[in-house]
Amino acid sequence: MLIESARIMTKMLLYTLLLSFYVTSPVLGLMKVSTYNLWNIMFNWDVRKYRIARMIKKEQLDIIGFQEVRFDSTTGRNQVSDLQKLLPEYQWLYVSKANDVMQKENAIHNGWEGEGIGILSRYPIVTASRKVVPYQQGPDTNRRVIIHAKVRTDNSGILDVFVVHFSYVRKQQCENADILLKLLRERSFRYIIILGDFNIYKDYEWPIKLLTSKRRLEFKGCTSQLESFRRRRKTFFDAWTEVHESEEEEEEEGYTFSNMPSPGLHSRPDRIIVNSKIEVKSVTLSGDGSFYKNMYSSSIRFHRMKSLIHHSYLSYKGVKGYPCTQDCGPNGSCRCGMCVKGDNSNNCDLPDCQECSHDIFQNILLYSFLFVIVCFHLFFALLTIFINGADFRKEAVFQILGCNCCLCHPDNFKMRHAPSRNRLYRCCRRWPVFRLPPFYLLIICIVILSLAFYNFNKVFEKSFNTISQVMDEEYFPSDHLMLSAVISL
Repeated sequence: MLIESARIMTKMLLYTLLLSFYVTSPVLGLMKVSTYNLWNIMFNWDVRKYRIARMIKKEQLDIIGFQEVRFDSTTGRNQVSDLQKLLPEYQWLYVSKANDVMQKENAIHNGWEGEGIGILSRYPIVTASRKVVPYQQGPDTNRRVIIHAKVRTDNSGILDVFVVHFSYVRKQQCENADILLKLLRERSFRYIIILGDFNIYKDYEWPIKLLTSKRRLEFKGCTSQLESFRRRRKTFFDAWTEVHESEEEEEEEGYTFSNMPSPGLHSRPDRIIVNSKIEVKSVTLSGDGSFYKNMYSSSIRFHRMKSLIHHSYLSYKGVKGYPCTQDCGPNGSCRCGMCVKGDNSNNCDLPDCQECSHDIFQNILLYSFLFVIVCFHLFFALLTIFINGADFRKEAVFQILGCNCCLCHPDNFKMRHAPSRNRLYRCCRRWPVFRLPPFYLLIICIVILSLAFYNFNKVFEKSFNTISQVMDEEYFPSDHLMLSAVISL
């Protein structure tokens, strides 16, 4: 009996110790992480950011690494902070500027002159730092940085997140991977995840192989980095390959660039790399342009209309120079601060753009004034008609004709108006036009508005055409897709 009791007590003690170890150990559970190239401020950032924020909410992401993040020193804004304002549940961010963006000499808009990378997290970022990648000889002179953020997750687990944006030059990508490997060797990290735009080409996977391959022969394109491969402490895994390794369908190749209508998806520069301590449950892509075009088409056109009005004002003030905040590329021209369809031979500088010239701004003022005046008279005519109809007793003649609405009141066709106790209304009636019969005043206002609308379309025909010539690329939230992965630690 005593022996049996001792066995039971021993089992209970072991179970208690195991439970205590389980509770106190840093078990992180499931998380969803993502990497996304923001495409700097191309094409209506103040509209695109709402779509990107909506994507983040829909995907229920925990941590997002961003590339091509723009910084505006004049306002202190950056694109990640803009997204954070739309996503208050993501309280932690860290951004790092890498380069100053070269702008045209005659550009009239300042700001957004810096570019770098960043991270946005729903979990606390305990510490964050950046490492500047030393420049090696090569055609890509852009400075590259690596962000390292320690993220505290549930049960006080620590996840080491690295955000990168590699060079677009093949050989320099090998050098970037070499620096990253050296950074990973500096300390012993338990859970490592690398989010980035590696700029990897289909025929040049060697920089990724430096991280993920187990044999030297698999990365012979980066032979100069052999020593880093030999001294590498851990082998990493490409999240997409881990999940879709056995799937051979074309749509499962994980292409993320470019999602423009042409040439379409053709490479996989965006990667999520994890170490062996992390299990990848699923990987998904999101961010194609169909939803954005359907939901935000009117917002894009409204934003373009505001841009045209603003630049017509600048032309009126005598401002001269390049009106766009970005280069429209080979498939578009810059006109009035907007990129329009066609090749780039149709560019124009202020004040030479006919669609937003000095005369256009004057016409905008003229038609705006005319619209306000006519609408005020129209409102007065309708108000008088309603006042007259308030005590309409349906006289016999109108009953016979079947006219029972307020428009049929006899006073609507007479010069005199119904008395009113409202002082403002009596004051308005002193204006000679308001002494006209309200029905006639209503007809006159409708005719004037119809003629003004017809003439308005003729005067602003070129302006409307410019607003409507939206480039196909403008209907995409980025030229990269968002890559997301559910991971377990």
